[in-house]
Amino acid sequence: MAFILCCISFWSTAVIANENEERASNIIKLWPKDAASQGTKGMGSPKPDRGDGHIRLTDITKPSLRYFPAPGKKKPVPAIILCPGGGYVSLVTTKMEPIAKWLNQNGVSAFILIYRTPKKRKDAFEDIQRAVRIVRSRASEWNVDPSRIGVLGSSAGGHLAARVSTGYENKTYQTVDEHDDISCKPDFTVLLYPAAPLPKTSKRKTLASHAHATKDDPLVPSGPIGPVVVLTEAKLYNEQIAL
Repeated sequence: MAFILCCISFWSTAVIANENEERASNIIKLWPKDAASQGTKGMGSPKPDRGDGHIRLTDITKPSLRYFPAPGKKKPVPAIILCPGGGYVSLVTTKMEPIAKWLNQNGVSAFILIYRTPKKRKDAFEDIQRAVRIVRSRASEWNVDPSRIGVLGSSAGGHLAARVSTGYENKTYQTVDEHDDISCKPDFTVLLYPAAPLPKTSKRKTLASHAHATKDDPLVPSGPIGPVVVLTEAKLYNEQIAL
């Protein structure tokens, strides 16, 4: 009996270790200076539970990608970088995990972007540009089609996805390695209830103030937060795309 218990204990420990190793191998740190460091410090701390079952990460100083590969595909597959919302204060990552798994079931690989927070919009913009470049430059390694890499974001993440979809020519940081020689322009974009327009008297910046679209930009506005908001955002994009 003792031998059986020891075997069970060892097997359980081995399973946990394998799961941890697999999880660790699916985390890609965005910046070389962070990749060289060990441990999880700076990769996000959970905020107090609100009772809604969602995890909100904040205090992120070492941004990363969480890789969800599409299983069993021989040919290169599309990939989508998922940008969680949270008002640029935290990241509600648990809302993106079901989307990542659904994409996997439909033959699409997914990467959840853990961008820098709180209140680090400039850094977050750098992070998503870098993320697109890394996924595209390492596409063959992950069996990804480099011409079918998109971004999807909700709420503040939608704002960030819109920015990279229209501001891909903006040089936001100095080149750090060969990945930065690759384009950060997404091939397609999905915006789920992105940052909503605010009254003209508001001093806060809206989605439209950061997204300067052209006819070549891959924008697909969407969202269930109300017809006025959705149509207003879509109208703004359509007007800019027509320029």
